[in-house]
Amino acid sequence: MASVEAAVGAQLSLVLSMHFPDIPVEILLHHLLTFSLERDILSLGCTSKFFARLCADETLWKRRCEENFARFMGNAALQRVGWKKLFIALSFPRIFVWGWFVHRRRGMGISRHSRGVRSSFPVEVKLPGVRVVRLVAGPWSFSALDSEGSMFVWGALDGDWPLTAQPMVGFDLPLSRVMVESPHRLILPNPVRDISYGPLHCTVLDSRGQIWTFTNWFRPFRIESAQLDCHSPETTPTRVACGSHFSAALTQSGDVFVFFPFNIDREERHLTAHGTYTSPSPDIQCITRTLQAEPHKLPSISQLDSNNNNELSGGQNRVFLVKIAALSRQVIGLTNGGHLLMTDGILGDEANLTEIADMQWEHLDMFCEPQDDVSSPQRADSSIPRAPALLPISEIATELGGVIVAYSPGADSVLMGSSSDRSSAIVPGLQGRSVSSVALGNVCGALGHGTPAERERPHFPRRSVEVPTRVSFDHGTDAHMRHGPETFCIDVAVGDAHTGALVVNLENDA
Repeated sequence: MASVEAAVGAQLSLVLSMHFPDIPVEILLHHLLTFSLERDILSLGCTSKFFARLCADETLWKRRCEENFARFMGNAALQRVGWKKLFIALSFPRIFVWGWFVHRRRGMGISRHSRGVRSSFPVEVKLPGVRVVRLVAGPWSFSALDSEGSMFVWGALDGDWPLTAQPMVGFDLPLSRVMVESPHRLILPNPVRDISYGPLHCTVLDSRGQIWTFTNWFRPFRIESAQLDCHSPETTPTRVACGSHFSAALTQSGDVFVFFPFNIDREERHLTAHGTYTSPSPDIQCITRTLQAEPHKLPSISQLDSNNNNELSGGQNRVFLVKIAALSRQVIGLTNGGHLLMTDGILGDEANLTEIADMQWEHLDMFCEPQDDVSSPQRADSSIPRAPALLPISEIATELGGVIVAYSPGADSVLMGSSSDRSSAIVPGLQGRSVSSVALGNVCGALGHGTPAERERPHFPRRSVEVPTRVSFDHGTDAHMRHGPETFCIDVAVGDAHTGALVVNLENDA
């Protein structure tokens, strides 16, 4: 940092000692502005016409977008507004949440605005000055990840008690049920890169490849093992996923390891605290712990026969996993050739760990040869596109109950399948919409199928909704103040009965 500041100081001295027309533009762009803060660049652009043109350089702002918002760089719709305007829009995102907020969910930051414990319309959760780039929902909570890798949480990790139950005043609760009522930043050793939720735990991956598991918000642990020591591609995690009782890690080499948090950290469940976390500080200083444990390596997908290997690799020299997701007892894997695999039998019972070595990966060919649902009324409409013979898959979304969604951002087709009957079908209501993100919950569907009011109580039977409902984020504002088409949703998150969205305004005055 000191060397960077020295370089900036040297360039500023050069600028002050010369007339601006005499300084090559390349020096100003690549040596002065490259090391300047965005707010300083914007301020400098207001000083003269010369600097207004210089500070509006698209290459400069494209580089800033790539550095801070790499996750959204593949979205062509966002890029059409221009790099400077896009950077400003992504720097001021807004978080909206809605749904059922009973007990532990009342910590979603909306109880003051909604009637009772349900909000049938999106209500904003304030997180000022934070560049949120990802929103993740747990069964009873939300997590927000900013561009610097800071993780903000609100809600509780465990809110699973009867609807009529209330915490008794003066009595403590298990630490996992302590509720954080407003967004708080978790202080961890390194920036966070990936987040995944199980029913009662959360596992995150940091920038150094270390895996942290939360069974409460205050005392995360990581397992110390030579199998995940980051000393080689085979032991360096790149992604994490959570099932009902397990967490899974994918390494650079394409290997998958699983471990069982509640078997490793047995003593933590006995810790108690007051029901609601209150602190004048916006941060939670996590007490990090290191526990000795050995994760269990899943069989390699190289066990698939050679014919399948050639097909799954998509013409690549070697077939390997590039992404993972989890169902309740299964791990879903996406190969470099764009095909889905699944393994079964992962349980949280130590007695079943011996079965892991005998497990096999199964090719989910239902997503390679999707079947149109001819019995559906929508299929009688010839204007609705049919499922393609071969759909390239680059993204997967799962729900612990067994629902799998496979898609590629920008593609015309989104496929929804089931792990139980090995079937898949095209989703008619999502055709031609250039879907960029899909989220699944135990009650809500992909991209928020159904109105929030229809998902009022999580224990009510689900009702099939064929046509997705478009969500508006201008509830409660005057007609002349409401957002128009410039409101752009860049991320969605769905929990058991609550939904969140990350929204930006693309019509800013850049």
